[in-house]
Amino acid sequence: MKIEMVDAFNRSRFEYCSYFPNGYIKCKNFHSCNLCEIADRLRKSQLKSTSDVPLFYWRDALPQTPSLGGENWYKRPVILSIEALDRLKLDRHLINQIMIACGGPGCFKKNVVGEIDGYLLCNSQKVITVTRKECYGIPTLRAAEKYDKYFFLGLSQLLKKN
Repeated sequence: MKIEMVDAFNRSRFEYCSYFPNGYIKCKNFHSCNLCEIADRLRKSQLKSTSDVPLFYWRDALPQTPSLGGENWYKRPVILSIEALDRLKLDRHLINQIMIACGGPGCFKKNVVGEIDGYLLCNSQKVITVTRKECYGIPTLRAAEKYDKYFFLGLSQLLKKN
């Protein structure tokens, strides 16, 4: 039997899953958590425990000013409002509130009445169309870290990339 000693520094590096609670699992997907079946099982168990977590609101979105970068939503994550979740017949849950805007005239600040095409971050097969008024905006880094704490879908990495 082979025993491998793992310290905290090596666990947080590339070899081990950093989201698995109280255990050591080698990551075989190069930290692409949306492709991992273990992460998917953890995410499903988190759905029940996070049912009472409050939803995102307009305070969790960046102000739509040029200096803070909240104007252009093209290929960026966007927070859906409660009205949009109801209209799209999605559960009122935190995991369903983040959409990646792919196109449409509503992605740009000057066209506030235009529609936005996109897909849910938790389910890329679910393509949706919303108006700009049905969205709160781009999530703040604090909101993204809260989302990643529960569902680890890489929202904070998406925000840092753009």
